[in-house]
Parts: sequence; C-alpha cells; structure tokens
Amino acid sequence: SFSKMAEGPRGLEENEMRNLVALVASLCIGPCASAYADGQMTGDQIEALISGNTTFGEHAWKDQHGYAYRRPAGTYVSQNYPGGRIAGTWTIRGDIYCEKRGDVYCHEIQDMGDGTYSHLAVGTQKHVATWSKVVPGNVENLE
Repeated sequence: SFSKMAEGPRGLEENEMRNLVALVASLCIGPCASAYADGQMTGDQIEALISGNTTFGEHAWKDQHGYAYRRPAGTYVSQNYPGGRIAGTWTIRGDIYCEKRGDVYCHEIQDMGDGTYSHLAVGTQKHVATWSKVVPGNVENLE
C-alpha cells in the first residue's frame, strides 16, 4: 500500500515489508540469485543513487525517453517524450524500486557497471527501462 508515502520513500509498515519480501522471494529463486551476483542494487544503494537527483533514461520496448526528478520525500515529477509531464510517488521496498502514477510499477535495479542502470521486472527479470545518466539535484528544474 502507498498509504504511508507521505512519510517518505521508506514509509512501509513492518507487516507490509514482510509480505513483499516473502512474495519476491517466492517469485525469483533462480533469476534473483544470479542478478545479485551481476550488479543487483540494494534498496540503500538505489535510494542513495536517485533521492534528490535527476535520472535520464529510456523505455526498453516503447519509443519513449525522458527524465525525472525524485524528491527525497518520496514524490517525483518527470518529463517524457512522447507523453508529457507525469507526477507520482516513489518508494523502496526492500531491494525493489517502486513508483506509483495511477498504477504501481516495481523493478529491481541493476548497476551495469558503465554508469547505466537497468530496470528489471520483479520475478521475470525482463528488461523494462534504463537510466542512462543520473545527475545530482533538479537540473531540469522540474516542479
């Protein structure tokens, strides 16, 4: 539930976290083990990377690219091409990055070792998107 989002990106109740961890563990026994060995980021690493920063990236199979500023309080605003301006909330659930903009989208984040970061669908490891660059602050002045 995103009812705790006002408290910031780590605002989940303990029972919610246990349920999510159990679900993720049951979905990704084989693929997750290899992902962690291949650059899988922890929740703390993801939060340190994006909180208060602007990410630039592109969707893996849609013809879409853009940038987003993620406020430390757990909200974000993005500019997508095509698609326009989108605002929502973000959180870290264990080692999973989630954002809500109507629906909730959750991904594992993999550090590719070259300054880019791949979003992988939880459980299937399907490549969803890539952050091609992360820049400190709100460099595009998104409000």
